[in-house]
Amino acid sequence: MSRATSNDIDIATNSYKGKTYGVRMISDPQLLYYRKSLLQSAGIQPPTTIEELINATAALSKGNVKGLYLGKDQGVGALGLVSIHAAGAAQLNADNTAPGFTGDDAIEAYIRYRT
Repeated sequence: MSRATSNDIDIATNSYKGKTYGVRMISDPQLLYYRKSLLQSAGIQPPTTIEELINATAALSKGNVKGLYLGKDQGVGALGLVSIHAAGAAQLNADNTAPGFTGDDAIEAYIRYRT
């Protein structure tokens, strides 16, 4: 496998002491789509921060309309890992010997994610 075709983070999280033990099976983009007309009718700009997303979600959730739908798993698949990477953390620490998402920034990211 050529490392030029793999994401450095994918290689790092599947390696230990310089040796690669696994290959990520699926590496896909994580996107949130929005309905422009729904935001416009509520007077809301497309969110660019987690706080704006939380506020827009609350403002748009009325009756049968859900302000944010993340799937049957409550967004764990869509935003679970993205949250820790957005906080500057990783699944494992630099030498892949312990969890890398135990710092305050990662904890706060998960608190905001649950909100």
